[in-house]
Amino acid sequence: MTSFNPPAPGTELPVPGGANTSSNDATAAALHTMLSAMAILTQPHPPDAAVPVASRVSLGPTVVVPTAATVPAAPASPPAASASPPPAPASPPPAPAAPPAVAAPAHPLPGLRTSGPWIAGSMFLVVPTQHLQAIVEPTYATPEEAPRWYSITKGKYVGVTTNNALAVAAVSGVSGFNMKKHRTQLLALAEFNLMHDYHMVTILV
Repeated sequence: MTSFNPPAPGTELPVPGGANTSSNDATAAALHTMLSAMAILTQPHPPDAAVPVASRVSLGPTVVVPTAATVPAAPASPPAASASPPPAPASPPPAPAAPPAVAAPAHPLPGLRTSGPWIAGSMFLVVPTQHLQAIVEPTYATPEEAPRWYSITKGKYVGVTTNNALAVAAVSGVSGFNMKKHRTQLLALAEFNLMHDYHMVTILV
C-alpha cells in the first residue's frame, strides 16, 4: 500500500492542466487547502505549546456544587400533657338521716318505781323483794291533822302512800284489787308487809 506523505506547510502544490485553465484553478485551490489542513493536523506537537492560543477553549473555573445533605427529620415531639387537673371523684352520697329520737312515754302517774329502796311513800310497778321500811313523817299538832295512809297490795301498782289520787288510780279499771285506808303509816306498813309474807302482793294488768 502506498503511504501518503503530506507536503510541508507553505509548500506550493502544482496545479495540473496549466495555469490558464479556470476550472482547474478552483479545484486545485480547494485541494490545496485541504492538504494544508491535513498536514497541520498530522504533525506532532506539544500539547499546549504548538496549539494556537486562539484554538484553546477556556471552560472557566470548575464550580463544585455541593450536594444537599439529607437532613434527618426531627423526631415528633410527644403530645403535650393536659394542663387541666383530673376530675375530682364524685362525693359519696350523704348518709341517711337518723330517725328522730322518740322520747319514752312517761307513766301517767309520777313517782312509780321498779326498784328499791323499798320504803313507804313510794309506789312500785313490781312486787317488792322485801318488807317496806317506814319513813320520817313531819310532826302534826293533833292526830286529825295527819294525812291518811293507803295500802295497795293488789292493783296496777302496789305500795303504801298518802296520795289519795295515786291510790285510786292504782285500782281503777281492774278487778280483784285490794286497797285499804289506815290512820297511820305504821298500820299501813303492817298490813302491806303481812300480805307480802303470804305472797299475796300482786300486780294486776
